[in-house]
Amino acid sequence: MDIDISESDLAFEEEVLRNPFKLKGWLRYLDHKRDAPVRTVSVIYERALRSLPGSYKLWHMYLGHRTGQLRGKNPLQFSDEVRKTELCFERALLLLHKMPELWLKYIRFMRVQADVTRTRRVCDRALRALPVTQHARVWRMYLRFAEHVGGHTAHHVYARYLRAWPEESEQLVDYCESHEEWNAMTLALVKVLDNTGFRSSR
Repeated sequence: MDIDISESDLAFEEEVLRNPFKLKGWLRYLDHKRDAPVRTVSVIYERALRSLPGSYKLWHMYLGHRTGQLRGKNPLQFSDEVRKTELCFERALLLLHKMPELWLKYIRFMRVQADVTRTRRVCDRALRALPVTQHARVWRMYLRFAEHVGGHTAHHVYARYLRAWPEESEQLVDYCESHEEWNAMTLALVKVLDNTGFRSSR
């Protein structure tokens, strides 16, 4: 993963070699190379993360760099880069699995990859990894994804959601109505009416 170093890079190279565990030096270097080829910037991020593997800021920037390069591109045509980016998310979450923004960024990335099973697994892992106080943010994205996919996936995800948030049962009713799933809507309404302890969040 070597890159060509120009004369203008030397001061930055010397700084990060002298102080590899100082974030500011790497950030200055990355800012200096912001218009460099994608591969060059990626190599500098990888070097920085070898020295600072637990840096949330570096991972957040690097993942933004990688996902930005794939935005608007066909995931099937760029499957190798998609897979490499997924592996970067996995590496980041080994140490930073309690950081909700990384999980949300991962979910957003997976949603456009057209792989329902893997996207569901990322959402499920995020719910297991994060404290309950952060679950609402994951569920909002999970439900939007499930509603977009529809069918069995949507009902499976809603069933799990309502076990945790039964007061939101009317959301399932609304979903079924908007998709003209009348039988499912009737069953959802019956469950709400049969539950004498139900308290709507609305």
